[in-house]
Amino acid sequence: VDQYKKLHSNTHCPVCGNELDTAHRHAEMENIKQKLAVILTTIKQLQQEIEPLNQQVQAAAAKYQEARAKQDEANQNYQNIVQEISRGEQQ
Repeated sequence: VDQYKKLHSNTHCPVCGNELDTAHRHAEMENIKQKLAVILTTIKQLQQEIEPLNQQVQAAAAKYQEARAKQDEANQNYQNIVQEISRGEQQ
């Protein structure tokens, strides 16, 4: 994008250093546009691939939270049983 902007104001090509005439400027601008189009297409494809992956991550995180809550409940129940046994032994 910076090179594209430089082509408008510079008298020399930022790519090869030669003096810019109209045809050279146009050719360089088209080259940059083509490269940018490939990059934008790739970004769009990657964004489409990311969405299902984000959904999978969210589903896995929800399952983790559910399992963690069950584990916490089991640990609390265990602690309660240990305390009851301890109280029973003290009596």
